[in-house]
Amino acid sequence: MKFYAVIDTNVLVSAVIKPDSVPGIILKLVFYGELRPVFDSKILGEYEMVLLRPKFGLAESEVDDIIGALEAAGDNIRSRKLDVQFTDIEDKKFYEVFSEKRRDNETYLITGNIKHFPEDEHIVTPRQMLDIMI
Repeated sequence: MKFYAVIDTNVLVSAVIKPDSVPGIILKLVFYGELRPVFDSKILGEYEMVLLRPKFGLAESEVDDIIGALEAAGDNIRSRKLDVQFTDIEDKKFYEVFSEKRRDNETYLITGNIKHFPEDEHIVTPRQMLDIMI
């Protein structure tokens, strides 16, 4: 079974910083072709902006490689604006892409901050996603 997932930036950062963590395993599953990431240009832009923060110590070429690998492994889609209120407006783009992709495929949103999103059984933590896939 092919799994689709929108990956929140906090999960990606954790995966890059700690490759042997649960988020790291999620990212490896992306690169092994078992989990297909779903994103749009706004999400890719946020990934790049956050990963380039000096506190993470990543070179621009490393970040370019990570983003390029995600683009090659995933689906870049256009989402529709939704009339849903978010405490942190930056989370809305992830929910919009998640909602759009769910029209065609069973899709998950993987986040370390479930409480930031509307309640939905397809919005899961990295650990929950591993449990679903295994």
